[in-house]
Amino acid sequence: MYKARIVITLKEIIPDREGESLLQSSEHLTLHDVKEVRTGRYVEMVIDSKNKLEAQRQVSQFIEDNLLNPVIERYEIQLDEIS
Repeated sequence: MYKARIVITLKEIIPDREGESLLQSSEHLTLHDVKEVRTGRYVEMVIDSKNKLEAQRQVSQFIEDNLLNPVIERYEIQLDEIS
């Protein structure tokens, strides 16, 4: 079995309005060292696959079919074997 940790974010060329708002809030809180904020979504899945390559394929397919807007978003997967 594998645990997939998925992070979905806007592509770098897409303005992140929520991130910009959080950056402005940090300035009001005198957190002047914060230079950029990007937001996204985090999803965890446990998948019972034959091997890591198959788990990667299934998770990617699920993301692309159900979670992702490929025009404006990108994703990263961290896949760890669990017992």
